[in-house]
Amino acid sequence: LTHVTYDTKKIMGASQTKIRRRLEGKPVVVIVGGGYAGTAAASALDKEFNVVLIDRKNYFLHNLGALRAAVVKDYCKNVVIPYSNLLKHGHVVQGEVTQITPEALTIHDYPDPVPFDYLIIATGTSYGFPAKVPEYDADAVPALYSSARDTILGAKKL
Repeated sequence: LTHVTYDTKKIMGASQTKIRRRLEGKPVVVIVGGGYAGTAAASALDKEFNVVLIDRKNYFLHNLGALRAAVVKDYCKNVVIPYSNLLKHGHVVQGEVTQITPEALTIHDYPDPVPFDYLIIATGTSYGFPAKVPEYDADAVPALYSSARDTILGAKKL
């Protein structure tokens, strides 16, 4: 598998031309999940493989600091980290995987399956807000933490 096409509106990272040149002939590693394990695997494999990280969100949530974001003004910028600078050579695709077969996976609203040579499933954990965030767009997250902070500050008792 030497070439995979993607919806460029949902891809974050290096330019298509630069990526194609660098990754020609490299095995395709698809990683489903952009949390701690998924981003660590993607970063480690970025130089040697055609890495495609797929996550529902367009950002990494540093959830270890997420509780602080609910009480410290403007701390959200420290826990919501865009994927745009994660990979130098590979792709980050915002989307939801709907089906996986031994040869390819399907992403919701993508016309073609995404073939792979290797697949890593790193979908992580699920917790309620404020430890995890139910928003797929980074721009919507600060308002959630601001609202939580206002609620906490207005509380008579915690």
